[in-house]
Amino acid sequence: LTVPRDAVGADEMLAFTYYGSDGSRSGDVFAPRPYKTYDLAPSGLTQTATRSGDNWTLTISAAALAHYVSIESDQPGRFSDNAFHLFPGHPATITFTPQDPGQAPAFTLRDLYSATTA
Repeated sequence: LTVPRDAVGADEMLAFTYYGSDGSRSGDVFAPRPYKTYDLAPSGLTQTATRSGDNWTLTISAAALAHYVSIESDQPGRFSDNAFHLFPGHPATITFTPQDPGQAPAFTLRDLYSATTA
């Protein structure tokens, strides 16, 4: 698919998702201007976290396009992914591997919208 640059209006960005031949899905965003110049919609991020052995599985969903979704934990550890765009209807599944599996972490979600509004 080719989209001419001038097909994206002055106040618009192009967000698209696609499926790979192996069934994987991904997406990206083309924003011709700096993000701070757009009137972003509230993303409506939600999460569920479940313990899976020593790890935690987080399912994160968005009601509207969420830019640069980042997850924080109050416990040291490692996320399988972080700082990504999240599309409505395409939840992300992230694994958190805590440094100390005995501690139950609390997670905080952030995105560009929440970082730029008071």
